[in-house]
Amino acid sequence: MDDRIFYHLSQSENKIKIYMKKVFKEKGIIISPAQIGILFLLLKNNSQSMSDLSTALEIDNSSITRLVDNLERLNFVKRELNPGDRRQFFISLTGEGRKEINRTKKVVREINGKMKEGIPENELGVFFKVINQMCMNLGK
Repeated sequence: MDDRIFYHLSQSENKIKIYMKKVFKEKGIIISPAQIGILFLLLKNNSQSMSDLSTALEIDNSSITRLVDNLERLNFVKRELNPGDRRQFFISLTGEGRKEINRTKKVVREINGKMKEGIPENELGVFFKVINQMCMNLGK
């Protein structure tokens, strides 16, 4: 048995990103897989600080800033100055951002379905249990 866990997870992540980008392009989705997390978080709980987004997604501040800058250029998010701390901005979804993430959710559901094809439900349960344990082992 090939027990190179890191290798197999990295390969899987790369294949998923390549497939997502291909499907997104076909479906006219213009956000990147990296930007999805931000929009999903804002859809769930709108108006979050950059720090909150960074912590939730476990992405460094400079990467979050770059992703938010691009989403802002697309008019999917807006920054609002925190009245209590002028050094901090809150990030919120715009109407256009809400439309885009709703379109994207449908495509992500299709991709999730495609990945689960041919895998019995009980095996998926084991897979999720193992992945969660691996994350716990690494301190998540």
